Amino acid sequence: MLPGDEQLNKNYIEHWADGKLQSVQLENSSIPISMDNVDYCRYIDMKDAGIISIKTVDDTIYKTIDDIRRTEYEKNGCDANSLIVALWEKVVEDRPESANALQAKRLEVKDLYPKN
Repeated sequence: MLPGDEQLNKNYIEHWADGKLQSVQLENSSIPISMDNVDYCRYIDMKDAGIISIKTVDDTIYKTIDDIRRTEYEKNGCDANSLIVALWEKVVEDRPESANALQAKRLEVKDLYPKN
């Protein structure tokens, strides 16, 4: 048995996110993604030769429409504090201008990102 051959019977897990390899797990350890790393180079060689078992995991975080809208609301000044102040001004102080402006921005975001 050559040095490193004990790795042939191990289970490798490739973790990908957004189309890019993030890490390679080998049981309870991780192989750094670097061509300067001897273990990673050996892993690539074994993978290219098809002599190891590899499981692929997609760790990409897929945002929901609510997450996307929340981000856009905040970019457009519709954060929770602004909404509370505008609501107070509209209901208590009878000044609806801020609430109307924020609602217009919210409707723009909803049009851009509908919940179909």
